[in-house]
Amino acid sequence: MTNEYELAAQKIVDMLGEPAAREFLTLLDSDDAVRADAVRQFSERGGNDALLDPLHDLEADPVMRGWLVGYLRLALEP
Repeated sequence: MTNEYELAAQKIVDMLGEPAAREFLTLLDSDDAVRADAVRQFSERGGNDALLDPLHDLEADPVMRGWLVGYLRLALEP
């Protein structure tokens, strides 16, 4: 049975495409300072609310972020 994280990871890959999904995975797997800087840059540029909301949720729940990172890796395997 497919779980919610697996479905979410596959939806992200399908929506973003593989190259952008790999970049997103790299961001999610980066250290706190790198992720915070990326969120700051998105905020400063404006018009990124649809992206900022889930990033804030992932920052608030490191366990959820860890699960998503793991399932994104699986979804992006050859």
